[in-house]
Amino acid sequence: MTSSVMPINFLSKLLPFDPKTKRNGELEVALNGYKLILNAAAMVSPALRNGDLEKFDPIGGENSCQTRAVKIAMLFRTYREVIASFEKKIAFAQEKVLKTSLSLKPLMRSGISLQTLLEEQGLDVALSADELFLVMSFMLSYAKTVKEPKPSSPLLRNDASVPNMLKDFGGDVSSAFIANLVKKLRFLLSQASVSFVREQAKSLGSRFEKMCSEDFTVTYKNLLSLPTFWTYKTLLSAAQNMGIPLVFSARFLARDMEYNHCC
Repeated sequence: MTSSVMPINFLSKLLPFDPKTKRNGELEVALNGYKLILNAAAMVSPALRNGDLEKFDPIGGENSCQTRAVKIAMLFRTYREVIASFEKKIAFAQEKVLKTSLSLKPLMRSGISLQTLLEEQGLDVALSADELFLVMSFMLSYAKTVKEPKPSSPLLRNDASVPNMLKDFGGDVSSAFIANLVKKLRFLLSQASVSFVREQAKSLGSRFEKMCSEDFTVTYKNLLSLPTFWTYKTLLSAAQNMGIPLVFSARFLARDMEYNHCC
């Protein structure tokens, strides 16, 4: 595990609204939104257990896709040690949310907020920063599809975002909720990605740390990113230090220059 396991977050942090403001008639709808996130989180462990790391390859909207690849590879090396604990926390919360949903009407009339409901009923899930990173990456990966390459860029994979695919985890939410959820996930994931790169840069020396500092952080469309060259240099060095292999896939597009004899 990387050192980022220490900070504790709650799953409700991913909600695209302030849970303190959701009460009365809005409580049921808000709880459905939390239930969707919880159901998606439940699918993280099976994907990790199967080694299906492509399910953690999200469209973030910035230039940090390589960051997620390295971090997920690092997490996969040791995450099997805590999968059982993660699964238990999520399953326990799912059971409690189901029971609470069956008796929600009196709570709605009481004026209790979603925030208070999550706290008093023990519905929220305390997660490490790494666990939250996995949940966000999984959800944004689920909400994408791969299209045919663009004629102008035949070598580039053409990933496209399909936010409403997240309704598979609980369809009783609005498209507006899904759109805001994806926006929130992207913002938080960009923050976490920048923090991860800085964490790795700090262990590599002052030059790396300087080039990945706030002085060179760019905010574009409310997403944080770092210089691509120094991000790559930092990540490749970190991967090398941890013995993480790099796999390159190549294909020939033309039968010229006797490519079959290439060594």
